[in-house]
Amino acid sequence: MKAAVVYPYWPRYREAIAALLCQQTSPDPEYVLISGPEGRDGIRTIDPRRSGIPVEQGGLRWRFVKNFWAGRFFLWQAGVAGLGLTKEFDAIIYLGQFNILSTIVSAVIARLAGKRVLMWTHGFIRERNSPKEFARACFYRLAHGFLLYGDRARAIMRQKGFDPKGLHVVYNSLDYEAQKLIRSSVSEDELFRLRRALFPNPHHHVLSFIGRLTPQKKLDMLIRAGKKLHDGGFPVNILIVGDGGERGRLEKLSDECSMREFTRFFGECHDEKEIGRCLMMSAMCVSPGEVGLTAMHALAYGTPVITHDDPSRQMPECEAIREGVTGCFFRYGSVDDLAGKIRNWLTVNGACVRAAGENCISVIEDRYHPAAQIRVINAAVRGEEASGCSGGRTAARERKP
Repeated sequence: MKAAVVYPYWPRYREAIAALLCQQTSPDPEYVLISGPEGRDGIRTIDPRRSGIPVEQGGLRWRFVKNFWAGRFFLWQAGVAGLGLTKEFDAIIYLGQFNILSTIVSAVIARLAGKRVLMWTHGFIRERNSPKEFARACFYRLAHGFLLYGDRARAIMRQKGFDPKGLHVVYNSLDYEAQKLIRSSVSEDELFRLRRALFPNPHHHVLSFIGRLTPQKKLDMLIRAGKKLHDGGFPVNILIVGDGGERGRLEKLSDECSMREFTRFFGECHDEKEIGRCLMMSAMCVSPGEVGLTAMHALAYGTPVITHDDPSRQMPECEAIREGVTGCFFRYGSVDDLAGKIRNWLTVNGACVRAAGENCISVIEDRYHPAAQIRVINAAVRGEEASGCSGGRTAARERKP
């Protein structure tokens, strides 16, 4: 079989799964990436020059189309509608966003032409009904099956009447092979030297965050929680890795809370080894708002994650956090509860860091890595029935810290 995977652009964080898709050979399906060459809104993309390198030499089987944006919402991709007619592909995987008008036309044509249509999407992640959700449901009906980011989306889509046999949970991932190499190469002495270089008192626990500094991340809560911990006689250091529109406000807040001495704004960083060192030296990764790929990054380096407990305001990656095992949840919107949960975790689990780290890594190795994703994608493209299991073997391997 041969399948096209159509995206507006290919984000840099998807490079590992994109490469693995292109490396597939018979009897597995063969994949061709199709997208525009450039990203949007400051999102870094895979280097388009990889399209000119043979797959055997690390390149990608990648073709480019022209993206035409209407304002900030609607998109038409020239040439995508015709994919439904070409005899080259047996299946087409679309990014499941109904604002991409060319996807709607292409999917209709592909269905009429007898091709298998799949959508790689968050699906429904909130249990609510609205005109927008109704429109999304109509759009999803164009697909034979779905590649979903999480089990919650699968459950909600089943409730809305979608055939569970086509609801494949593919989860999400980063470049886990690279992360494993970094994890095994960094020493405890190196991590302590980094803490000492960043903070006046390197012996305090480090609470970290990595990601874009946006209002949705609610990072003011992290600084306020840090202040409460200090005032309660439990000092911590805070490390914020990333940049964005909120940075100035957060820096001002750290001054107002007398936390500037204990807070470091690391800035934007795309060096994976540097990111790995920052996360590995941290006692916890704290994402007070929606957590997203931040959880994947931290857990891959053995760092537990804390985020809020309202699933309707979360991203699917929060499913990797297991209360008391790979992190914990605090009451949505409560700085007091956030501070209390941080203190409790660091107090209770302080002597069992190794067990907690092993549990974090175990969750990633069970399902949140490209090799696990490719197995699910191949099954979906072949038309196999989706697995009804929402778990794996992780629960059997976990050890309570």
